[in-house]
Amino acid sequence: MDTSRDARLPRHRLVWLAAIFALILAASCLAGCGQGKAASSGTQGGSSSTPEVSDKMSGTSSTATATSAAASATASDARSAEERSATSSSANDVKPEGHVCYLTFDDGPSSHTEQILDILDQYHVHATWFVIGNTGHLDKVTQIWDRGNQVGLHSYDHEYTSLYASTDNFVSQMDKIGQSVNGYLGFTPTILRFPGGSNNSYDTGNSEQLKQACRDHGWHYFDWNVSIGDSTPTPSPVETLVGNIEEESADKHSCCVLMHDSDAKPTTLEALPQVIEYYQSQGYTFDVLTADSYGYHF
Repeated sequence: MDTSRDARLPRHRLVWLAAIFALILAASCLAGCGQGKAASSGTQGGSSSTPEVSDKMSGTSSTATATSAAASATASDARSAEERSATSSSANDVKPEGHVCYLTFDDGPSSHTEQILDILDQYHVHATWFVIGNTGHLDKVTQIWDRGNQVGLHSYDHEYTSLYASTDNFVSQMDKIGQSVNGYLGFTPTILRFPGGSNNSYDTGNSEQLKQACRDHGWHYFDWNVSIGDSTPTPSPVETLVGNIEEESADKHSCCVLMHDSDAKPTTLEALPQVIEYYQSQGYTFDVLTADSYGYHF
């Protein structure tokens, strides 16, 4: 019997088995490498999209931060109640050093007062109200005050003819609104604004006597150097009001802005966000008037 042939057969089988095993192993390696590349490619694709999302989020965050920083830079820190109610012997003749804006509202409070306050809060800005007593909303001076704003006097009934008929009438009107405000706030404001300003067609002939009466009573009166132009018989369009602000504020170091808080002036409320944003864009800070502030006298 030829045993050598029989002996060689197992070796051939082993060779074949080894070859098959090698092929299987090679195939497995190739498949594994392909999956690894695909996974790597998928990971790289994810990496390329992740920064894009991250960049967008970062950009949004940066924009929000920048906006917040800009708002913070131009917002007004609420003055304390002591600062706002303090009396003074100031002649109100020292101009502010900073690039400052005083937003002021005459003739309120009104049905718009809460909305005005909400807008001011949204922008972290405070304003000054010169109030009258016959609007039916005088109780809102409490909200105005408690939310960090200033309250001044503007006469009780805003009737020009009787108000400016004599110095006694003027003093009586200011005393009456002062006492009414005191009933809500617990003190009588010493800052005021003449209806129509300190020089108007109704107080001709006794303007100086009225100003002297203010000094005699420790009152500090304030005019303005910018008007939003909302004293028209019918409400002006928002774009007109904002345009008035931009035109009258140009090249002014500081601005004391006349506006009205009145049921008859809805577009003033609507324009207020744009007014605030304009002053913010010009680098103004905001403040309320106090007994020591510059008077912006005519």
